[in-house]
Amino acid sequence: IYTLSLHDALPISTTTNLLGLAQANAAAEIVVNFMPRFTIGLAEQVNISLPGFAGDSFNGLILDSNTTKTSGSGNATQVIESRSYFLTSWNADSKTLTFELTSGVIQDGFLVSLKVPIRAGIGIVLPIRGVRTNETNLTIQTDAIEGPVPPTSMDLVQGVGVFLDSRLDFSPAKANASSTIGISISQIGRAHV
Repeated sequence: IYTLSLHDALPISTTTNLLGLAQANAAAEIVVNFMPRFTIGLAEQVNISLPGFAGDSFNGLILDSNTTKTSGSGNATQVIESRSYFLTSWNADSKTLTFELTSGVIQDGFLVSLKVPIRAGIGIVLPIRGVRTNETNLTIQTDAIEGPVPPTSMDLVQGVGVFLDSRLDFSPAKANASSTIGISISQIGRAHV
């Protein structure tokens, strides 16, 4: 699982295989959850900048979202649910994932949950160089009239590890002789289960 978060309001997670492990340079199902502190209306957008990510551009993917709000605590806890739809696109040139609200209104404090699938013609690929833990160049932005937010760095970014360089050296490099073995590994991020 791969996770990014903005003040615990916008986690993004990805899964790429049966074990749920995110892999550098592999297509990933991306799950986005966010909770605005303002209302998002029809045709307003939430944009996520994912520099270094790849995959063919796509447009017109309709995603439904189950939006929820929890109030109270203990036995008095209430969960209010509603459904919204977003027109989703990925621009491979600008590295921007865009969600445009096409039905309903997202009220202040409602948790929005969206899943961008991997399927024919659609798939966002994680960076070939991996992702550093708490990398600051991944941002979220919205044009919502009640709460426009300029591009803002994610506070928590889960790393996706990758080996940049690995070497195995023998000294002396001679067949049928005792050797000292040297191992050198360079990596980015760290793998998470």
